[in-house]
Amino acid sequence: MGANATILLEAISSLLEEKGLVLELQVDSSSRDGRLIWKRQVMGIKRSLWISPIADSHHPNCQYYMHWWTEKVEGDSTEGNWVGTLQHTVEAFSRFLIEGEEWRAWHKYITQIYIEHCSSRTAEEEDMSKLPADASKIEAVRAYFEQKFPSHVISDHHETDTITEVFIVESPSADAKYKCKLSRKFLDDNSAPAIVAKLEHSKVAEYLTKNSPVMVNWDGKHAHKSMGAF
Repeated sequence: MGANATILLEAISSLLEEKGLVLELQVDSSSRDGRLIWKRQVMGIKRSLWISPIADSHHPNCQYYMHWWTEKVEGDSTEGNWVGTLQHTVEAFSRFLIEGEEWRAWHKYITQIYIEHCSSRTAEEEDMSKLPADASKIEAVRAYFEQKFPSHVISDHHETDTITEVFIVESPSADAKYKCKLSRKFLDDNSAPAIVAKLEHSKVAEYLTKNSPVMVNWDGKHAHKSMGAF
């Protein structure tokens, strides 16, 4: 076990001892890729964190990579990835597995931490994140969903934290609701016709009905329930 892994393990062990959860939250260090794994049920909902040290030139201020997973209230699951400092990794661990913070609030917290401490965005990218994508491209995506989901209510908004355009597709009776996030880079790098062509090719609408929420990445391919911070 490397130095950074030992430091993390010691910090979390100290936290668990303080909270009286040493026996309940024992670490599994047997994974072949060297990740430290913790699992716990919080109010009947299964949660797990897989954490390992990183040496990533794209995130020079961060020492740890985390993969998180949780069931949702509806019985479905969601997962994602994150990188952070030692301090924020321990804090994220505490809020997620000890305090049992509601996962949407927790995800908002780790996303903000990532932006403030680990993101390699330039000043230009920070300014760009505050603005929605080109209106003609947003309209092209809206037209695509309107064609695929006739009679449904289509709404959209810009999400600054993740630099994405978020589309919500809701059935008239409100018994079905789908969420699709589209990467700003994907929208900026393609013309409106090319965007629609790639959505068609990847069958995003069909995939969305079975796997909402879905993230459309920079290359136009969807990521299964991708809710990661980066």
